[in-house]
Amino acid sequence: MSMKLLKAAEKGDIAALELRLNEGDDIAYVQKSTGLNALITALNCGNDAAAQWLVEQGSPLDQVSLTTGMTAAAWAAFNGRVEMLQVLRQAGADLDRTADGQGRTPYLFAVDHGAWDAVRWFWSAGVDLQRRDAQGRNACDLLMQRGRDVPGDLLECMADHAAVSPTGR
Repeated sequence: MSMKLLKAAEKGDIAALELRLNEGDDIAYVQKSTGLNALITALNCGNDAAAQWLVEQGSPLDQVSLTTGMTAAAWAAFNGRVEMLQVLRQAGADLDRTADGQGRTPYLFAVDHGAWDAVRWFWSAGVDLQRRDAQGRNACDLLMQRGRDVPGDLLECMADHAAVSPTGR
């Protein structure tokens, strides 16, 4: 039963995850009502060791949660988990994937939620830093709109990225 796989991921229980896979559970199982797979569940619950183990076992990296519109990379970015972003990147996750209804990429999730270490990590990760959400807002726009207390180095760098935007905004 694949719901047991999700429960093991929720608990961060690697031994139970391994048992579930050995028992024949599908690592690609997606709960129909939520769109959650074991990897997203582990990341959502803060179980990075289990998430990394799932990545190593070949878990689908770019599955989108139906309830949040977030991928595993978006969850890691949202929570500022740079180590997991690196794991996902090395495994081939699409770090520029837009999935939620607002058109946010993992980078824009990090910006929008004040995950400053993740924002800095994205600058060297090869993602599209000029990407805009469904409303046409880039990272700098999101910061200004939210009125967050933003570290100066971030504001300066984001302003530089916005200045070279192909749309000229």
